[in-house]
Amino acid sequence: MKLIIAKGAIEKLRETFARFGLPKLLMSDNGPQLVSKELEEFLAKNGIRHVTSPPFNPACNGAEENTVKTFKKAIQAALVDQANKGV
Repeated sequence: MKLIIAKGAIEKLRETFARFGLPKLLMSDNGPQLVSKELEEFLAKNGIRHVTSPPFNPACNGAEENTVKTFKKAIQAALVDQANKGV
């Protein structure tokens, strides 16, 4: 089951990276799909450093959650801007 979940996470990351480019760093919590051998191999092949927050310390996830929220807002704004320009 963990392998199936990891493959789904890798596929979503592939789609995101294809659209926005490869990051130098991926920060995540310790979710099972994000600490798998398959994901680590995928990230290493793409030169992406993976940093995880300490387990059982939700306060550390706040910065990551805030970054995701900011990133989503930026993407939405860019998509709306493109739609308004007729791109």
